[in-house]
Amino acid sequence: MEPGRRHPDRFAAALSRAVDDSGLTLDRIRERLRAKGLDVSLSTLSYWRRGRSRPERPASIRAVRELEAMLNVRPGGLVALLGPKRPRGRWAADRGGVIGFDRLWNVDPERLPEILGDLGCPPPRRLSYLSVHDQQFVDRDGLARRVHTRVVVRAEVPGVDRLHITAAGSPSDREIPRFERVVSGWLGAVRTHDETGLMNAQIMFGRALRPGETAVVDYVLATAPSEPTTYVERRFARSAQNYVLQVVFDPGVAPSACAEYRDDEEHALERTRAPHIVCGDVPPGITGIRWSW
Repeated sequence: MEPGRRHPDRFAAALSRAVDDSGLTLDRIRERLRAKGLDVSLSTLSYWRRGRSRPERPASIRAVRELEAMLNVRPGGLVALLGPKRPRGRWAADRGGVIGFDRLWNVDPERLPEILGDLGCPPPRRLSYLSVHDQQFVDRDGLARRVHTRVVVRAEVPGVDRLHITAAGSPSDREIPRFERVVSGWLGAVRTHDETGLMNAQIMFGRALRPGETAVVDYVLATAPSEPTTYVERRFARSAQNYVLQVVFDPGVAPSACAEYRDDEEHALERTRAPHIVCGDVPPGITGIRWSW
């Protein structure tokens, strides 16, 4: 399950145009960067190209300068479009430890009413995430068609009766993610936005919770990728006490390499048919697993 897409910024638009004009695949670009001693993951290159993240660290800026030469962009032409660094601090959450919906999903805040419809923005700090467990299944064609999620939350204020869920497919998906089933809880309103690929939904607890009471939500999302999947991730608007992410590959396929990443940090994982990560006190931001075939 991939987070949302957005209209590219100036850097992303210029990089994407240069990549298209070059005729090089991201795999080939990554290989050439590696030959120069610069290890940039495919997911990172894809994020830069689509405006989902931007290079800021010194090593990343060096990679951009190498991209300029590789893609026949005038020296400094891409770096100049990066602008000032964003505030640091793990996505620079607000004082309450929450990242706003627009920043988390890279959408124009003025378009939130259009994207969310009558669901509105999920109220912050009403629920605490005690546990989130994502189990992504990858079929024999290398397609991540289904993810099983279990979430345990605790009410922090009286009257909370639902969990707001946001998901989006990858750019290659033929359709926006849909609920295959809800095992625990009841599916409420669902709103989709074709341009961003975002799906927003509410799962009802069945009753309003009192402060300190907990609820378990269990559901399966189905996607329709048109090309082999290379990563799965979750975006956290606020911290979670515990997060488990597992990728289960069909016995007929196996990745050649796996790595976990959190925002722009990446660490190799043991290559197995069911790689997983277990994280405690997860800060707001992105956590995921990527792999190559």
